[in-house]
Amino acid sequence: MVELGRLPKDTDLELELELMTSPYFYRILVSGHDIDPDLADHLVRSFAARHGLDVLPASADDLR
Repeated sequence: MVELGRLPKDTDLELELELMTSPYFYRILVSGHDIDPDLADHLVRSFAARHGLDVLPASADDLR
C-alpha cells in the first residue's frame, strides 16, 4: 500500500501490524474471549478509517 501511494511514506507498518494482530493475542492469551468472525472485518475497517481508505463490502457476509 505504501508503494502504491495509498499510505503516507512515513506510515509505521510495524506498528500497524501490531495494532491488527494484538487483539487476537490478547483474546487468546489474556482474556480467553472467543475470536468472533467479525473481528478481522472490524480491524480492517479501523485501519482503513485511520488512513482515509475505502473498503469494499460492508461485511464479510457480502462476500458470500
